[in-house]
Amino acid sequence: MESTATRGTNQRMINLAVLLLAMTTLLFIPLLILKYGYLPPDDVLRHAAKAVSGKELGEILVLNDEIVMDTHPGWHVILGFWQQLTDWDTENMAVFSILILFWLFCLVPLTLFKRPEAWLTSLLAVTATLPYITSRLVLGRPLLVSMTVLLLLCHQWRNLAGQKTPLVTMTVLTAGFAAATWIHCAWYLFILPIAAFCLAREWKAARRLTTAIVIGIGFGALFTGQPLAFLFQNLAFPFRAMGTHQLQRTLVSEFRPFDGELLIFPLVTALLAWRALRGNWNRKCLDNPVFILASMSWVLGFIAGRFWFDWGVPAILFWIALELQDVCETFLPAGAKGRLMMTLAVGITLLLVTTSDIYGRWTNTLTKEYLTSGNHALKDWMPLPDGIIYSDSMTVFYDTFFKNPKAPWRYMLGYEPTMMPSGDLAIFRNIQWHYSADETFTPWIKKMRPKDRLILRRSRYNMPAMPQLEWRYAVKNTWIGRPRTNADDQTSTAEGDDQ
Repeated sequence: MESTATRGTNQRMINLAVLLLAMTTLLFIPLLILKYGYLPPDDVLRHAAKAVSGKELGEILVLNDEIVMDTHPGWHVILGFWQQLTDWDTENMAVFSILILFWLFCLVPLTLFKRPEAWLTSLLAVTATLPYITSRLVLGRPLLVSMTVLLLLCHQWRNLAGQKTPLVTMTVLTAGFAAATWIHCAWYLFILPIAAFCLAREWKAARRLTTAIVIGIGFGALFTGQPLAFLFQNLAFPFRAMGTHQLQRTLVSEFRPFDGELLIFPLVTALLAWRALRGNWNRKCLDNPVFILASMSWVLGFIAGRFWFDWGVPAILFWIALELQDVCETFLPAGAKGRLMMTLAVGITLLLVTTSDIYGRWTNTLTKEYLTSGNHALKDWMPLPDGIIYSDSMTVFYDTFFKNPKAPWRYMLGYEPTMMPSGDLAIFRNIQWHYSADETFTPWIKKMRPKDRLILRRSRYNMPAMPQLEWRYAVKNTWIGRPRTNADDQTSTAEGDDQ
């Protein structure tokens, strides 16, 4: 008969093996995705480029007077330190960001669950149901720091509701909120979990959480060196972004409403039905801050999709993992070898689900061509020192800054339109309103100096009809316009490498 000591040893070995299998799976997912040559199309490019450039924000973008400091100071300090240590180029810095942030979000919860396979299975269930989730997890953006802190909160909320003040929990969460504030900057959104605790009537926990958040935000702001400017600038940011448009299509994609993500409902319903069928129904599985936060974020997603993407998804992932952990503890004893088989099966399936190149999601940027200052054929077509790149596409900024981090020019349109001067924002909104009609660019063209350029994303056979500028088809789907040096010269060129 097996002794208690032997059973305990076997159980610890099974736990360790399950943890290692789960960790190995999650370590390999981003590596396999990056092996395709994948790079995200947006913010990770400009974060990596800023680290390599060594420039201040005002040396990169043409800014309005309300932008007085970096919008992500902590993340840029971290990336800048690592870049100086390694002397990596922009591509290596982007890969570093993707790996570190994916592993942070996916590996930390493995240490929070008694059954790590529950977290792994939750990731499989959600990424199979909502495939775009994998893409968000490999964006390499500091929002994953805030999402990880949210997972910690989901794990620790019961401690916050205890009779005695949980000093360790309060310290850990306060440090997490400080790091998220300094690195990600969207500190004002921590009001969402406070609201979830209040809706769950967890008043004591809500008070303690509020204390931790306020102190954490304060420390995070202090780390920036300009606490008041940082807090006011970032608080004003969503109001400017959401309040200076007339059409929702003119917002950046994440600020637009989402479509409801209805596929998540069958998954949640199945788990609730399974709980009821095994006679383990408890209203607290729904009436708790984690599920309420997920539900509240889903509703708010109809205002802006980021409420769901950044707050609802982590909360529902954690809630599903809790439900699955309960199932595992019911049907799979901690020392059962079946846990290994389950983890192996889930891990292999998760690898296939997340790394398969469906619809070219990991390879669709391989054919992208970039504008570079080192391209001899474009020597006279790139902006001159102290020039400005005008464009109606943020991808022009992301791609061009990524490939030319130290180039001596600035960009009118960067990663958020409302950061540009108000007059230029009005011109840009008019361009958006009229779907980039050629004549809407006239106010910008009139402002352009010989060293400035207008860069548009259009096909080879759609040369801009703007005779005030001479044009060059530069790289795939990209036209460069420059002020004419001879007012009588009315010719433009579609020269360039065949695409």
